[in-house]
Amino acid sequence: MKLLSRNYHFPNMYKFVKQYVTSYDLCSQAKPPQHQCMGELASIPILDAPWRGISCDFIVDLPESSGYDAILIFIDRFIKMCHLVSCNKTINAPRFIQLFFKYVVALHGLLNSLVSDCGSVFTSHFWKSLSALLGINPHLSIVFHPQTNGQTQRMNQIVK
Repeated sequence: MKLLSRNYHFPNMYKFVKQYVTSYDLCSQAKPPQHQCMGELASIPILDAPWRGISCDFIVDLPESSGYDAILIFIDRFIKMCHLVSCNKTINAPRFIQLFFKYVVALHGLLNSLVSDCGSVFTSHFWKSLSALLGINPHLSIVFHPQTNGQTQRMNQIVK
């Protein structure tokens, strides 16, 4: 619009240009990205057995149901099985570890790796200490970075 308005003006010009751009296939395919480009991250290792590595994330700000307003998702990276756990978005690290043990460790045993975003719950001192104690190798990713944690982001969309 800036370039056009330098040399041209006619009634309803903005409306005309907007309609033209949205209906033109080439324009809709060549839209600029709506977010800043993310840096390249190293890929995570491919697993060889179920429940040796998981990814996890939270879906927050959901309508309250039975006193909960969030869902904690644990996904096995090998077979894509998931556990959906109701919780609150104010969950702290000790409560997260309780749910982790109840829904992952108790059912499937200890892991070799965990992929999560850089949320404060996951990077807390408590989580780092527990990871070291159990010998879990945490793989942290950037929030909403599908190249690293894409299957969890996809499952979030399905659950929503």
